[in-house]
Amino acid sequence: MELKLRNEMKKKKPVFVRSGYGNIKGLDKRWRKPKGMHSKMRLKKKGRRKLPNMGYRSPKGMRGLNQRGLREVLVNNIGDLSNINNKTQIALISKKVGLKNKLRILKMAQDLKVNIGNTKNIEEFLKRAEQDLEERKQETKNKKEKRKKAKEKVVEESKEKKKEEKLDEEKKKEETKKAIEMVQEKPNETKKETTLKQPKQDIKGLQKRIGRTV
Repeated sequence: MELKLRNEMKKKKPVFVRSGYGNIKGLDKRWRKPKGMHSKMRLKKKGRRKLPNMGYRSPKGMRGLNQRGLREVLVNNIGDLSNINNKTQIALISKKVGLKNKLRILKMAQDLKVNIGNTKNIEEFLKRAEQDLEERKQETKNKKEKRKKAKEKVVEESKEKKKEEKLDEEKKKEETKKAIEMVQEKPNETKKETTLKQPKQDIKGLQKRIGRTV
């Protein structure tokens, strides 16, 4: 009886809107108490919007209940389901719960035959969620495989670079050895050339001295 009475009262209950909404641009629809000295809405003049009053309140026994007349209980764990009474209460799964825990809670609710207000068809939701989980697992596996392949490529490239660097170093060492050997051979040749050039230089020097004395 009280549920029917509340539903009838809610049908007659007006929507409480702030004064000036629709006439003044930029005003929100949310309720604000009128405080103007000459406000016709505050003075409760005939033909104006109505103010909230205690008379619009629902019956005492139906306060805090949903449309079916059941009290909503927030569920965060599987343990919260055991304290719910199906006749007077209904479960609501919180938004903070993850998908895996949500699936566990729904399966437990099916076993205990607990009503849940958030989900309409539990079986369909379970099927979709399981498919989504499988797809996510496959995606993660594919990503891991791609990462492994990328790492292997990087390692192979680094090894090839190291080999090339070693070959370049060996070539440079051989070139430096050859250059050192060439430098060591050149001084002997220069010594021979100097020994041959010295007599000619001595003869020229003597001729110059003789020319000066004469």
